[in-house]
Amino acid sequence: MGTKLTAERTRQVMDVLATGVGPMETARLTGVSKSKVYRMHHSVGGVYRPPTVTYSKRYLDRDERYEIARLWEAGESMTDIAALIGRATSTVSRELDRNANPETERYEPERADRMAYDSSAGPKNQSCPGRRSCARKCRKCWTRGTPRTRCRVG
Repeated sequence: MGTKLTAERTRQVMDVLATGVGPMETARLTGVSKSKVYRMHHSVGGVYRPPTVTYSKRYLDRDERYEIARLWEAGESMTDIAALIGRATSTVSRELDRNANPETERYEPERADRMAYDSSAGPKNQSCPGRRSCARKCRKCWTRGTPRTRCRVG
């Protein structure tokens, strides 16, 4: 395999892709191989978070995630990273644990940001209308003919 990209280089590629430039042109502009750019493009499903989307200060933003990745790759401790970005050590620890790629076991800030964006969007669980009008015929309403009034779907 080739060399792994730094967090800054990955961000540069993702930023160019997010502007609407195709993977081939992005590879040419950033100097990263087209196969690596295509893998990055496919890893996010070709859908990029709009640059104008912002989070509450309560949550880590994209810049903080890239800073965590940069400092972690540089060998800094979680305590030092937390002090440098002004967050609790437990926040940095959870971020690194939860958002490590299971295949590579490396922290990937772009993947972490996409997962945070995906989990924040969309409707939450809804209550099932009950056995008589349950269109999904879900297990909780329709098992063994037992009448149940409500279940959770979604």
